[in-house]
Amino acid sequence: MDLQTAVTDLISLVNGGQPLEAFDRYFADEGVMLENDKPFGKGKAECRAKQEPILARAGKITNKVTRCSLDVENAICVFRNQTTFVNSMGEKIEIDGVYWQQWSDGKIVEEHYYSGEAMAEKIAEGILDLGTIALEPTLLPPPAQAGAMRTAILAALDALVAAEQIEIAEGAIALVADELIVAGLEAHNPRHALKKLRIALIDSEHVEEVYAADLVLEAAFRRAMGGY
Repeated sequence: MDLQTAVTDLISLVNGGQPLEAFDRYFADEGVMLENDKPFGKGKAECRAKQEPILARAGKITNKVTRCSLDVENAICVFRNQTTFVNSMGEKIEIDGVYWQQWSDGKIVEEHYYSGEAMAEKIAEGILDLGTIALEPTLLPPPAQAGAMRTAILAALDALVAAEQIEIAEGAIALVADELIVAGLEAHNPRHALKKLRIALIDSEHVEEVYAADLVLEAAFRRAMGGY
């Protein structure tokens, strides 16, 4: 998976309200995190353990990545994420932050998070313009789109499994759904999306058997997505 595809998938998970899933999939075992240039965590286990209670207290979280750029040659990703959540007292909290990530072999090995004045200084210095590829907001999966697509894909997969049209490895249906989201987001139009979803399903290493014909697979996705 190339950097652009991996980052698009990561943002899809983040925008879909699955920040820990994104972390689990893409953060390196020996990766490090820094917050406003101060050490936050070292190693995947420690970094996750520190984030879990924060996310648990936040309740329902809405993420919106508004800007993202990639420096493919140096494997660097930078994006701005605006987070909204309701705390235990029912108060609405909004957080605005910038992430700078160094990638290696498909994983994040170093991540810097900037907020507040530190973020403002970094933006003024041009941190969001470091990349050679700019993923415009229109190309990033918005929260509603990512969430709705994932729900529809899961419904289609459940229906296909129940009808014994496909067999998916135990416990892997969510992984297959995430693979299909990446494929669907690369489509040029609804018809192309159905084709991309079908091919990604057949090619997934988590799908053990496919018994249904191509048209049956595409019909299942079409029904789940509202018949388009």
